[in-house]
Amino acid sequence: MAAAPWSDGDTRMYAAISNEESASEEFYIRVFLFRDSRVAMAGDIAFDMGAVGPLTLLEIDRDGDLDLIASAYAVAGEYPMHGRSLVDLNSDGMLNAGDTLTLGHTGLVTGAAAGDLDNDGDSDLVLATECALHVLLNEAGRLAHRTMRFGRHGLSGWWKGAAPGGL
Repeated sequence: MAAAPWSDGDTRMYAAISNEESASEEFYIRVFLFRDSRVAMAGDIAFDMGAVGPLTLLEIDRDGDLDLIASAYAVAGEYPMHGRSLVDLNSDGMLNAGDTLTLGHTGLVTGAAAGDLDNDGDSDLVLATECALHVLLNEAGRLAHRTMRFGRHGLSGWWKGAAPGGL
């Protein structure tokens, strides 16, 4: 789940709906709008990359609005096979499945956190997976794998969360 205020005055909350043990491939992200103490369902974003893991909102493309990272966990009914995490770029205040980029096969993502890891003024991303940590730096609006730069390459363990301050 991830939530943040939007430029139109609403607060949007994104909730992942999935079950990695299900053979069904009906995974999606439900969007809720909060306005004037009222809640409304705004729709669903299809997610066909596997069971949805952690959701993270951060500014990637420097257009002034938040973009959504939808981390993948397991492929439906095929644990420990992992899906592909994706980036959904926010265009004019709306997340659009047509503006997606994949982060590739990062593993079974169990935690995600955003922060300015390299002190250059933009949002970077840390992904925790069941077997490793991944550091993705925002380089001109694209997330690039730079785990080795932070000396975290090759660390093994059962990672269940991520925090940028932990690096």
